[in-house]
Amino acid sequence: RGMLSVDGAGSLVTGCGTSYAAPLVARRLADLDALIEGDVSREVLLALMVHFANTPTLFTHKTLLPVAQQLIGFGMPITAERMLQRDDSEITLVVDSVIRPGEDNWFEFRWPDALVDDGRCSGKARLTLVASPPIAYEHGDERVRANIDAHLKQRQTNDRFATRLKRVNAVPKPDKARKNERDLLLESMKWQLVKSFETTTMRGRGPSADWRFQVDYLERTEEPLPAGGIPYAAVLTISDPKRQAPVFTQMRQNLNAVGV
Repeated sequence: RGMLSVDGAGSLVTGCGTSYAAPLVARRLADLDALIEGDVSREVLLALMVHFANTPTLFTHKTLLPVAQQLIGFGMPITAERMLQRDDSEITLVVDSVIRPGEDNWFEFRWPDALVDDGRCSGKARLTLVASPPIAYEHGDERVRANIDAHLKQRQTNDRFATRLKRVNAVPKPDKARKNERDLLLESMKWQLVKSFETTTMRGRGPSADWRFQVDYLERTEEPLPAGGIPYAAVLTISDPKRQAPVFTQMRQNLNAVGV
């Protein structure tokens, strides 16, 4: 989206680029920080910004989607007010924590009852993760020294959990295709500091209303996680695309019941 500036001759010209984008994004970030009561971590602010970014319709076209991530990242940030004032047909959970050596952070919850029919779930979910792992620039492309990952999984008939997420603005290979490390970096955002995933719009995905949110890690070979752990923030939104189901009320009741 072009913006006007003044050239060397004093004329108005249209321009674009990071010199324009950076101050606008910084303003959104400052607004968000000011509107949230109390102090929140850097990871939470960045996660909220990325989580609620919009992908312009143009970039969802099948010919542009494979390169959308390179062109627009996670999308365009919305106003801080719109991030914080949400519809009752959705709920957003913010997890601000530290993952320590030997830990997996997780909790289980029930999908909103209004979006469940005989164990089959409808609706949509989006999950964004921002972590601050150790970075060693002398390692070049392998400078990120720990991979912090987040998952949203649904319980299966064999009592195991299967992931339901795909990367935002990407066209992944089929699940059965052989995937190398580069595929995992592009599709699962492995070794990245910021990750954002979503489900497809579900219209009856089964067979259970039991779900698990999980954060885990993978360190580089013979390089253990720092003893103090790695801070991260995860933002999870569950919504009804039709904007009818009382998702906020039902999810709040479910989470209260399990002590979240």
